Amino acid sequence: GQLAGMGVVFVMFVLGGVILAMAFVRMRARRRSRKDMYRLVHFGAANGLNYAPGVQDGSYLTPWAERGKLKVVEALATRQGRPVEFGNFELTEIAGLGGRSTTFGGYAATRVQTPLPHIRLESRRVKRLSVTGSAKRDQHLSLEGDFDNSFTLLCPAGYERDALYLFTPDVMARLMDAAGDFDVELIDDWVFLSSPRDVVTLDPKRWESVVGAMDAVVSKIRQWEQWRDDRVPQNHLQSRGHVAQGGRRLSIGVGGGTILTVVAAFAALS
Repeated sequence: GQLAGMGVVFVMFVLGGVILAMAFVRMRARRRSRKDMYRLVHFGAANGLNYAPGVQDGSYLTPWAERGKLKVVEALATRQGRPVEFGNFELTEIAGLGGRSTTFGGYAATRVQTPLPHIRLESRRVKRLSVTGSAKRDQHLSLEGDFDNSFTLLCPAGYERDALYLFTPDVMARLMDAAGDFDVELIDDWVFLSSPRDVVTLDPKRWESVVGAMDAVVSKIRQWEQWRDDRVPQNHLQSRGHVAQGGRRLSIGVGGGTILTVVAAFAALS
């Protein structure tokens, strides 16, 4: 029993070392040379975008900032038209047993004129093991056709009809074509596209993918802004509605990473 516990602890230390090494490599790869920054400045100028280099406090992305310490690692934002921001992020969350988990990735974000229920489309192309928690199974909504092969749709219990109104088959078809490796999240008056891969890069093909995915979302924002939560009686009297308490956030269960940590700790102590 002691040998088994020591073996589990050893494996956990090795996994922890691998994760730390991967995080170090990822952060180091994000360090821009002056030449790369110069190229991104000119890229932004040619495409109507303002480039903000370096690490910034991401608390202005309020729904995400609620989850932990959010850093924006360089960003490009539109100068005219609908405000859209493209950026890379680091999100550090509190994990099981007081530990911390840092997620790296890229995002594209814009805002809508009315709050929306918390709905997530998770790409099945992304391999994920949540340490801090994942949405409970009763919030998974099955989609028609082949959409279930591309995305997992998550919505608060009781908001299934609203989710199908917001993510109609034509929207899903466009997202399958343009946003297959992105998660799409509606939360409060924000719309986020996110990916484990960086968004602000010097790769033209990556930019084509990001812009195509965002265009697919923006094309339906006017329709989404017409949505009102009929559970809130005063919504029909206001130009900007509200979301009932039950629809504002998905319910989060225990993440797989937390379960593994607890099992390892139990084995080590037994």
